[in-house]
This record gives sequence, C-alpha cells and structure tokens, in this order.
Amino acid sequence: MGSGKLVFGSELLGKGRVSGVDVTAGCLIGVIAALVIALGIYSLHVISKYNVFHTNFGLLVRSRIVAEMVANSVHLVFSAPVTLLQPTDVPIGFNIAVYTVSYSAVMSACLTQFFIAVNRSVAVCLPLKYNRIFTKRFCWILIRVTWIYGLASGSIFLVIPCNMKGYSPRLYDYAPASCPPQIAASFPQVGMASLRFCFLVCVLTMAFDAATLGRITHLKLTVNTRVVDRDRKLNIRFFFQCMIQNITMVSSIAFVFVVASSNFFSDAIRHIINFDALFFAHFCNGLTLLFLTPSICRKTQIRVNEGEECISDCVVFIDDLFSTDSNILSKNGKELSGNFSFVSATFHEHAHSRILRITDGKLGQEFVINQNHTKVKKGVEKNKKYLARLMVCLEWTTDEVVEVDKDLFKRILGCVGELTVAATFLTSEFPQESQILKMFRWKV
Repeated sequence: MGSGKLVFGSELLGKGRVSGVDVTAGCLIGVIAALVIALGIYSLHVISKYNVFHTNFGLLVRSRIVAEMVANSVHLVFSAPVTLLQPTDVPIGFNIAVYTVSYSAVMSACLTQFFIAVNRSVAVCLPLKYNRIFTKRFCWILIRVTWIYGLASGSIFLVIPCNMKGYSPRLYDYAPASCPPQIAASFPQVGMASLRFCFLVCVLTMAFDAATLGRITHLKLTVNTRVVDRDRKLNIRFFFQCMIQNITMVSSIAFVFVVASSNFFSDAIRHIINFDALFFAHFCNGLTLLFLTPSICRKTQIRVNEGEECISDCVVFIDDLFSTDSNILSKNGKELSGNFSFVSATFHEHAHSRILRITDGKLGQEFVINQNHTKVKKGVEKNKKYLARLMVCLEWTTDEVVEVDKDLFKRILGCVGELTVAATFLTSEFPQESQILKMFRWKV
C-alpha cells in the first residue's frame, strides 16, 4: 500500500493502532448487537409459551426475529472486535462473506416486517377471510420469499464491479472492497438503490398501517362498546405494535439516507450513524414486542397465569328462521326480521384450557366447546347440526354474505383453527343500534 498502487480490499483492513474513537465505535456496535441478540433470544423463549404466537402470524414474527439476530450476531463476533483491535491481517474474503450474511439478514427482516403489516391489516379489516388468506402454507411461502430476497440482495454486491463490500474498521461502516480509498467513503450505486428499495417497502408498510388504522377508527365509531371485545383489543394492540416498529424502521432508514447524502457531519460520525441506526431500530423492535404484547406485558391484564380466569360475556341475536336447506345467509332486513333466539356466549380461559359455552335461552340448549372436543347436550347429532348453524349465524357480518360450506362445519365442530363469534344487533330489535357488529375471537 505504501507504493501508491491499489491493493484489493485495503479499505477493509484496520489501521494497526487503536484510538479513542475506535474504542467508542467498537463498544457502541458491540453493545447494540448484544442487546438485540439478548432481546431476540428472550423474545423467542417468551413467545413460545403463549398461544397467541402459536399461529401463522407467529411464524412471521419468529422469522423477523431470527433475521435480526443473524445480522447482529455478525457485528457482535466480527465488526465490534475488529473495530476495537484494528487488525491489518483479516482475510478480505472472510470480511466480504460476513457482510453478505449480515446484509442478507437485514433485507429479509425488512421484507418480513412488510408481510407482518399486511397480515395485521387483513386480520383487522377482513377477519372472516383471514384464515383463508394467511394459511400456514402461505406463510411458509412468504418466509421463503423473504430469505431468498435477502440472499439475492446480499449476493448482487458480489457480481457488480466496484460494489463488492465488507466492513471497514477504519471507517466504522461498510465500504467497497475494489475501489480506491479516496472514494471508499461514498455509498456505491447498488447500496443506495437497495436502501431506496427498502425505504419504499417501509413506505408501503406504512400505507397498510394507515388503512388498518382507518378500519379501527371506523369500528370504534360504529360498534357498540357495552361489551368488552377482548380480541379486538388484542388485534389493535398488535397493530400498534407493528406500526411503532414500522415507524422506527422508516425513521432509521430515512435518517441514514439523509446523513449519507449530506456533508454536515464529519466522516467518522457519519459512518457511525449510518452503521448503527438500523441496528438500533432492531433493538427497538425487540422492546416493542415485549412491552406492547398483551400476553407478555403484565400490565395489560390479559396475561393468563396459573389459576387465573378471563371471562367475557356477549349477548347476541340470531335468526331462528334460518333455513336448513339454504347455503347463504341473506343480508335482506326483511328476511332477517322475525323470531330470534336469545343466545349468551361465555369464554373461560385457564392456564391450560379454553372453553366456549353457548346457551340458547329460547330453545334451552347448551353447547360446551373446549380445546379437544365438542360436548352437546340433548341429542348429539341434532344439536351438532344446530350448533353448526348457530355458529354460521354468529359469523354473519354486515359487510358480506357468508357461505355455509363443509370446511366451515369441520372447523366449527372440530374446534380447529380460529373460532369467530360475531354479535349482530338487528334493526328490528334495536333500532338505535342498527347494523352494529361485535366480533369476538377464540383461539384454540
């Protein structure tokens, strides 16, 4: 390097001496990475104990946590030590490979966060179609797409000239490995294009958040609030959790973009900010997951401990004239007017069991559903059929027509998947609460 000739990867080598700025930058990288990894491990351990994450939504959350942990593990075991020690003999190929792994994981986490936002939007806006859209198979496909996209994003730096990158301990940031040192501090074209694309994904994520927030506001203004809707609070809490994570991520990327494009900061400060901002957002994601998840945060009073029981009651009215030969519930107000059965549904949740008890006051029938089987009094076959019809009626909403199919019957009678109970107050009975919908969900 002393002859002035370009040596491939010289930008990725240390200075051979350690300064106070090196120690500060290395400690900052190591602390942030260690915190993200610790939060990730703890989050994976905690969410494995709560049934609310034993869902397709939970698969996406786990994938994002793993991606963030992979990205920060690289910095804990490589970036932080080489920054503190400033070695001059680190293999260039190893440095580039480490960068590729970290960058791929970051891009995977970015796209996964977008899919999580779409998932929450569908759960809030289209609850009856949620299970048909976000199946387990579909979620695994999305997870594969995120990791393939991440690997493709990281690998593209290896094939475009002057864009092969690695971590530079002297710059405290990523730097091209095949360009002269005097331009190593500038963002290469591929890096900036990739950053812009990730920013676009985050903006689309915020657009889905805005649509979901509009739906929540609409429900808040139009739905009767006399009965506590436990699942709606859960969905809203999950939505705001995702929205805060998205805002943090967008803000970090925007901040990196602004700092990288300006000359206001010194090179050292600019690179430290560029490198650490995104991973600080990962740390905020972990905190948000732990403190804004009802099943985890003790203060939400939704966490179910041993011996604790959560009970919520709802009163619903169903159409007792529902024809056994009909496959469609009509939304015509005239057809729905008539005799109604008084039905109360009570949810009992213990530490290891969930029970849904439905009592039809008019017919004197009681149905008890738990996690393992369906117990029906007064005639098993007849009442099972009535139970299926009852649950179909309860799933009727003011937004769409629900078709009665065999899969729905199997899901209801077998207690498989997610059981949805909707309470609709009809105009003929409650004119002041016309077409008000109440939604309850019971996860098994």
